[in-house]
Amino acid sequence: MRRHEQRLSGANEEIASESVRRGAQRTPAARSWVTKSLGGLMGLGVKTRLIEIAEHAAFSPLIAMTIRWRLLRALGWSELGHAHIKPGCFINGHKLKTGEGCYFNRGVFIDASAQVTMGSHVQIGPPAMVLTATHRIGTAQVRGGDPWNKAVTIGDGCWIGAGAIIMPGVDVASGCIVASGAVVTKDTEPNGIYAGVPAQRIRELDVA
Repeated sequence: MRRHEQRLSGANEEIASESVRRGAQRTPAARSWVTKSLGGLMGLGVKTRLIEIAEHAAFSPLIAMTIRWRLLRALGWSELGHAHIKPGCFINGHKLKTGEGCYFNRGVFIDASAQVTMGSHVQIGPPAMVLTATHRIGTAQVRGGDPWNKAVTIGDGCWIGAGAIIMPGVDVASGCIVASGAVVTKDTEPNGIYAGVPAQRIRELDVA
């Protein structure tokens, strides 16, 4: 019985040794591939998450308004000019270009998945929205059809009132005021007040 057990034990040890030897011959390349793949995926995931955390922190009260624009430039909004951006704002996407002296009040949302270009001294009230993305009208089963987006431009000196919405593809000309709650669905002419849904020109403004 003991001899039988010894033979079995010896056979198991030989099998184990052979498995280790063969594994050692073929695992270095596999181990290297797995390590690089997992390392790359984990590195990408960690890096992406850290960027998301940094971006959310940049819009939080933790960051002083006087330096927020500098931090946002470092995080990818490279064409953002010197701006005063209140906490609670959010910029979706990095295709935002502004002139100097812009002001975004609390809760402003800018959809920069398509190009958004603003001139200097543009003021946007809370919680106004600048949108570039929407959907084509779909079938009766799914009315929100294929997504599409169009660039938005807001000229020098414009004031976008609280709760106003600038729709995709709109060019808000320089010197305009968009009244609170207005929805701008088409291009405007310079130096006028636009109000209502959809927004209409209700008053002329001085050029000087």
